[in-house]
Amino acid sequence: MKNIIIWEMDNDLTKGAFKQLEEEQVIKIIAWFRTKDEFKKSKSDIYPKQYFWQDVIEKEFIRNDFAYCPEDIYNKIYEKTYLLMDLFARSVELEGCNIHDFLNIINMYANSFYSFLKREKVDVIFFGSVPHEGPNYLVYIIAKILDIKTIIMLQSIFPNKFHYCYDINDFGEFNNVSNYQKVYEKCEISNEYEKNLFYMEKNYEK
Repeated sequence: MKNIIIWEMDNDLTKGAFKQLEEEQVIKIIAWFRTKDEFKKSKSDIYPKQYFWQDVIEKEFIRNDFAYCPEDIYNKIYEKTYLLMDLFARSVELEGCNIHDFLNIINMYANSFYSFLKREKVDVIFFGSVPHEGPNYLVYIIAKILDIKTIIMLQSIFPNKFHYCYDINDFGEFNNVSNYQKVYEKCEISNEYEKNLFYMEKNYEK
């Protein structure tokens, strides 16, 4: 049985799939990091161990078994400092922070996520998209340093298909992904323009 963490992937299909895998004792869900809106409206419909990423610091630093990030691992994280600052700056909650604030935030989350991943003996982390925000990219970096398997899954514009890979640098190439479908169905792509993106609909309701 694998100890896993799920980052977002809030749709009904993935909720049912992960719950079934846990019931069959294939996986054990250690934590489900959800979007802010999904976290607020959901109580226990998915899994009791739900987190919004900002809560990690509060939950971790008060623990007696909290473990600070070792210097060698922190130095590898620090190499990505300016990229992490840029990604954390995308968060509305952190609007107005200066470079010193962001460095402090990165330090706190680096220690918190490291302590969490080590204590829970996480084997695999599933990401619902390519990590492109401060918290999930930081977790991705730490996972790579600790040799924790990462599986990145995201939607595709092709019908009944999705993309996945194990490393950000392999996205688009998929050299490290096995070819499970040896007989390909012909897919007709019409020469039309129609910007009807289902995942953007809720953003335009307002």
